[in-house]
Amino acid sequence: MGCRFNKGVHMDRIVDYVRWYSFLTFDSLPFNEVDNLVFCALSYWKFPDMNWNRRKYTLRECYEQLHGEPVQMMTTEKDETMADFVRYAAESRRFGELLVSDYVDEYYPEVPIQFSAVTFHLDRYTKYIAFRGTDSSIAGWKEDFMISFTRTKAQEMSLQYLKNHIRPGRAYYLGGHSKGANEVLYAAALLPKSKKAQLKHLFINDGPGFCKDVLDPKLIESIEPISTAIRPEYCVIGKLFEPKIDDCRIVKSTQNSGMQHSIFSWGIEAGSLALAEDYDPQSVTLSALVDRWLENVSTDERKAFTDSLFDSLEADGSQTLFDVVEKWPSSIENVVVSMLGADQAAKDTLLKLPEAAIQEERKVADKVTVKVKKEIAHQPYLLDLSMGIIGILLLLLPVNFFNIFMAAGLFLLFAAETAFTVRRLIRNHWNTKEERTRIILCIILLVIFLLILVKDQALFVLSSALFGGILLFYAYYTASKLKQDRRFGPFFWLHLIEAIVFTLCGLFILVAPQWAIRWYALTVGIILVLDAAIHALIRLLKIKNEK
Repeated sequence: MGCRFNKGVHMDRIVDYVRWYSFLTFDSLPFNEVDNLVFCALSYWKFPDMNWNRRKYTLRECYEQLHGEPVQMMTTEKDETMADFVRYAAESRRFGELLVSDYVDEYYPEVPIQFSAVTFHLDRYTKYIAFRGTDSSIAGWKEDFMISFTRTKAQEMSLQYLKNHIRPGRAYYLGGHSKGANEVLYAAALLPKSKKAQLKHLFINDGPGFCKDVLDPKLIESIEPISTAIRPEYCVIGKLFEPKIDDCRIVKSTQNSGMQHSIFSWGIEAGSLALAEDYDPQSVTLSALVDRWLENVSTDERKAFTDSLFDSLEADGSQTLFDVVEKWPSSIENVVVSMLGADQAAKDTLLKLPEAAIQEERKVADKVTVKVKKEIAHQPYLLDLSMGIIGILLLLLPVNFFNIFMAAGLFLLFAAETAFTVRRLIRNHWNTKEERTRIILCIILLVIFLLILVKDQALFVLSSALFGGILLFYAYYTASKLKQDRRFGPFFWLHLIEAIVFTLCGLFILVAPQWAIRWYALTVGIILVLDAAIHALIRLLKIKNEK
């Protein structure tokens, strides 16, 4: 059952842990941080409807109540091993014989509220309370955004859960993943001192901290000594409003990039966490970008943006992210159109994202690590290859092909947008005011399409502008390399010549008459192919020298 690590190394996960250690009870192998992951993962299981108010059940009894029905995991990803994970845990001595109690699962999309918690009994006096993280519901994801400008109902419910279920003479572990980890922080920090004294340890599994505009981050100081943060190498969620916890473990994952947030992907070695040395540099840059963006927007702007975004996601009746994916591309079109028609505060918030990206890029440009440089070093060849392919197409295909291709693409875009707009107008009983943004967009696309049909030069001008923009971007890209080159070295001259040639080519197509396009296409095609061949030769020589 072990998986390949994202860099090719074999590594186990919690689904393997519950199998290999299934015969060991907590008396023979005491509770550890991997068991914490298991309990948090089990909290994503939608437990069967049972009489939770009156009695406790073993995990095995809970599983048997399914009577052959499939295991329903309330996660944002689909992994076939999740059902196996629940079955292995229920059948094991280590987890299957544990008592489970006080299961709560609340979902009210109109509020919004997505909250779930469950208590596992390690022994008569020690319990583990797990708070579920974000499920696939749009309501749950909206709550994630809401912590940036307000306290959420789920946070308040987590605090109330602890007040109701922490009883005298008992010791409690608390744990959660993602949003559930934030609820652990909130509930434990605000818990009355008498009950807080019964907390044995807290596990913050890749969860965000407190927004300083909403809650004082210093509230965490009272629980920090008994807290452990566990985060994947590629960490973004856990770095959001990063809680200051000294005991922090960075764990490897079988997934790549943002998918490492899944607790089911975290690596296990010999019954312990498979630890990494440091965070992935790309995730550090992304986290810094998000922090800078949030610093530049007020809480009111965050609220306006969040309301506009999630109202657009729910506009076609979607309740989960899976619904959004199934209704692609109309669901994404809803988001784009709604954001175009959103109030000014929401638009300003969105526009500050690229501004933050530029600021962050400038900030890290001179501090980039060796690892990031190695990653970036592979990207130019993709661009060079793309430009080489464009060059081949310019040599082989007639010039009119590109005009026809652009016209067909524009027509398909207009037809699709018109179909979506008419369908929504019919659904909304021809409420043109509500669909005004879509109607305006359709009119703009229609005007552009009619122009290229009626005006002889319109399609030529549009195609020239697009192609000229591509060449000018490539010229800028090659010119930006001059700072990295040794002054007056061979690469300096190569990049300087490329920048000049592609700037002239890009500018010429913007002003060239239509009769000159054929020889221009042949010339630029030859230049692009030769340029790609030179870069390919340089790369081969580098590889040969390295060997």
